[in-house]
This record gives sequence, C-alpha cells and structure tokens, in this order.
Amino acid sequence: MVYLFKFPDVGEGIHEGTVVKVLVTEGQSVKTDEPLFEVETDKAVVELPSPQTGVVLKLYVKQGDAIKVGQTIIAIGAQDEKAPDKPDETPAQAAVPQAGKGTQTIAAPTQTSAAGGKAIATPAVRSLAQKLGVDLEKVKGTGMGGRIMPSDVENAAKNASTMQTTPSQSPQPAQIAFAGPAERTPLSGVRKAIAERMTQWLSIPQAGVSEDFDFTRLYELREKLKREKPELKTTYLSFIVKALALALQKHPSLNATFLQETQEIAFKKYYNIGIATDTEHGLIVPVVKNADKKKISEIAAEIEVLAKGARERKIRLEDLKDGTFTITNVGSFGGVAVAPVINYPESAILGLSKMRDTPVVFEGRIVARKIMRFDLGFDHRVLDGGDAMRFIEELKDYLENPEKLEQYL
Repeated sequence: MVYLFKFPDVGEGIHEGTVVKVLVTEGQSVKTDEPLFEVETDKAVVELPSPQTGVVLKLYVKQGDAIKVGQTIIAIGAQDEKAPDKPDETPAQAAVPQAGKGTQTIAAPTQTSAAGGKAIATPAVRSLAQKLGVDLEKVKGTGMGGRIMPSDVENAAKNASTMQTTPSQSPQPAQIAFAGPAERTPLSGVRKAIAERMTQWLSIPQAGVSEDFDFTRLYELREKLKREKPELKTTYLSFIVKALALALQKHPSLNATFLQETQEIAFKKYYNIGIATDTEHGLIVPVVKNADKKKISEIAAEIEVLAKGARERKIRLEDLKDGTFTITNVGSFGGVAVAPVINYPESAILGLSKMRDTPVVFEGRIVARKIMRFDLGFDHRVLDGGDAMRFIEELKDYLENPEKLEQYL
C-alpha cells in the first residue's frame, strides 16, 4: 500500500515547522526509523524518521518549505506502486498503515472543548477571552486544528473596539519613543513560543515558598564516589531529579494539572522531570522521562545528552514533551535566589541557586556549610503553602541525608 506520511502532531503547542534538509530522494529505499527530513520547529531542529520500510514514491516538500501539522510530506510504498501527484493536504487528516493495496488515510480525531462547545482553546485563552469580553464561539482560530490562540482573542477584542468607535474616535497605535539608538528585532520561533507560554501562565494564581538545603553531606558523598568509583558519573542535578521523583510520589499535588473547564485536578502517576536549559535561541525544556525508574547515574548521563541536544537544536521532539514537573537552575550563573514561573500546565516548578560555602549554626557551633537555596513556585488552586512546605521538607530529607539515595546510584 502507499503510505502518505504527514507531519505528525507532536503536541507542546507545535503546529508548524520549516524543512531544513531533505535526506532522501524519490526512488530511494528506506527502512523503518531511517531519517527522512530535518525540520526546524519553534523548539528544536529534529529528524523525522520513516514510519515504515519501503521506497520513496513521492516527495511533496523541499528544503525551505514551511509545513503544518497534518500536511502530507512524503509517500512511501512498494516499487510498483504509484503515489498521487497532489494528495489531500487537509491538516485534519493523518495517514495510517492498513493492509492491502491503495492509498489509505483516516481522519484524525476532531478536537472539542471539555465543556462541549465548538471553540477549541486552552484555559488560559478562555480566561483571556473572558477578561477582554470576547465570545470564543465567534472567533476563528489560527492554531492547529482551529485552536484559538491568544493573538486571535486579542485581535477580536481590537476589532470589536474599532467597530464601536467613530472614525474621528479611532484609536491610534501607541508609539514608544526612544531616547537614543535602538535596534528592533522580530521574535524568533522559540521566543514566540516562550511568549505564548507566559501568556498561558497569567491564568495561574502562583505562590511560592523557599528553603535552604545543606548539601555538605551530599558534597562529601560525591567526592567519595569520585575517588572510589570514578566510572560512576553523577551530578548534583541528577541527585536532585531522583529525589524529586521520590518525593513527588508522596506528594501528588505537586505532580498535577488543574483542569479549569471541568474544575478537576489531574494527578499524574508518572514522573517526567523537565530541565529548563539556557540556549542561544531561548529557554528550552528537555524532559527526563520516568525518572522514578532510573538510576542516578543514568539520569546524569541523560541530562548531559538532552542539554547538548537542546543547545545544538538537535533534540528529538519526544524529548520535549510530557513533562510533569520542571527544574530551573540559575546557580550556574551565580544567582542566590530565583522566582521561577510555572511551566504550564504543570502545578509546580523548582528554582535552584548557586551552592555556596555559608556560615551557619551547626551542632551548636558556627561553621561553614555548603548551602543551596531552593525556591518552589506552585499553583495555589491545586495546593496550599502547607502542602508545599511538607513537600520541600521531604525533598530536603533525601538530599541532606544522601545515604537514602545511595541505593539508586
């Protein structure tokens, strides 16, 4: 059969990309998982692997083309089969393999709002619409599958305002005056994604708590491991990720999502820890999947690979998806405190600062200890300050008594 491969829906707000490189030619034989294209999204440059073994019958895109989720980009099949010259380009359809000859497609599931309405919008967008007095049922969404974006709501509000004024009263765009030279630069794809995510965050009533962690014993353990087991690679961050995964199992509200439209809280039973990574293109958050099931040394190795891929924009899209809790670390830049912003739609985020030799009262004496400040931001709709502090103390117990983590090395 002819398989029409369409740019897949990878979630995380990604609905379009640009073909950076075509890695195959028509008539070429390919195997399952063999790279077909390099595509740049607003998060990374990724390879799209072949969904099956066969022959490239038709390429529908070329280098430099902009493509949308659901758009047909390549046809793969047997040598004697023929692909359509102009396949259906409707984004709401996606190809699936089926037995027998011919071209097979199936419509992708249609998205509907949780409340049963026709408008497809996130809780943050619905909150924005309510604030601006916009009826979402009358707004045409420009996002994937007709999803309504924040810009759609803002434009609808502006258009309504313009219609309600006379020509002599028409509002003029605000002009910002600069006192000296200024260079204007359009937002990059990643920067736009960050801006949109921050707009979503506006609907979250975020609160926070902070605590100092004494890392002296963990520091001593790592130094011992370096001497006695140099082959075992660990980092402070890998210990923190493992401790987080263990603590989250005992405090599920920190690993949850607030569902605005149905007024429910979804407690996730999997533990995927996002690591906010600073890159020259903006902040990217690769995800360590199933951290509760991995050894600390495995987590350390995975973080290194993910961070490198994020900085080089050569990370797999699946490595940017499905996070349940995020860590942002400003300590490498020398920060002593941070006010982390929740990574929507998660319910909490942990900010890490620089570990410092600090004079503290320890066992009745003033001594220098290795102290790191932890700043926890949380969704106050999901949990309260008491819940947050109990979680912090649980996490602190693991990291200040690292012998509890040695079994996970």
